[in-house]
Amino acid sequence: MEVNYYILQSLGYFIVVQQFHCEVNPHFITKASCDIVAPRNRTISAELVLMRNVKVLGGIVKVSIPNPKTKAFQQIFDITFELCKVLRERKRKALIDILHSLANMGDKKMHCPLLEGHYKVENVTIADSLPPLLTESPFLLTFTWFMPRVAPVMNITVHAHLYDLAKEHNRRKKYL
Repeated sequence: MEVNYYILQSLGYFIVVQQFHCEVNPHFITKASCDIVAPRNRTISAELVLMRNVKVLGGIVKVSIPNPKTKAFQQIFDITFELCKVLRERKRKALIDILHSLANMGDKKMHCPLLEGHYKVENVTIADSLPPLLTESPFLLTFTWFMPRVAPVMNITVHAHLYDLAKEHNRRKKYL
């Protein structure tokens, strides 16, 4: 998955992840771990054990950036979807990009229903799933998986910074 970093880099941006946190519902998931891959902090890895088959799974993706005046985070992107419908219809490009990032999960493939068992993603960059309107700035990404009208399954929070490669090269030249 390191290829994603180079694709993003060729577009002129890279991401440094500062915090990556997962909160799971113990009725559905056990042995969850969410880690930032050191030393560069540009990719993430996650692992979990799904305790039961899931026939219907909804998701909410939200992206927020700091308001220049107040520095408080303001939401710029919010989308709710049903996983099986997105996988079946393949109409929402932003969601397909996110799900494509998660598609290689060891011996499991993203399909419906999700079968109980061990799921793992390694060295994934979240850059491919960011909305194109982001510019160099910190951002907050929240991703919620839920069973409609039943319960939340997992909440993922990523606090990171998007850097413009050209600006970063100029900063380095200035101090070298």
